[in-house]
Amino acid sequence: MAESTAQVDDPVDDCRVFCFSDLTLQCFTSTLIIRDKEVPVRLPKLIYEAYPVLYILGGITTMSMVGSTVAFCSGFLLGLSGTIILFLRRNYRAIRQQLYT
Repeated sequence: MAESTAQVDDPVDDCRVFCFSDLTLQCFTSTLIIRDKEVPVRLPKLIYEAYPVLYILGGITTMSMVGSTVAFCSGFLLGLSGTIILFLRRNYRAIRQQLYT
């Protein structure tokens, strides 16, 4: 397959479009463009559900393994972000269940 690179009108200046015959992949976006149709790119459910837990475990590991104050703060923020994502998902699912049942 021949690879061609072209500049696109995108807010991100460094974004390039990689064309492989009918498949176009734009970096910094979450869509694939196949034959001029945008197809959303989704993560497998197992990976999507594991992200907050990985954030929390990564935060705990960073806080406990590294003795720097900056590393402790970044680990705390990583763990906090994982916790917030878990709560937001739980609340969204509870509200959606109440609305549609």
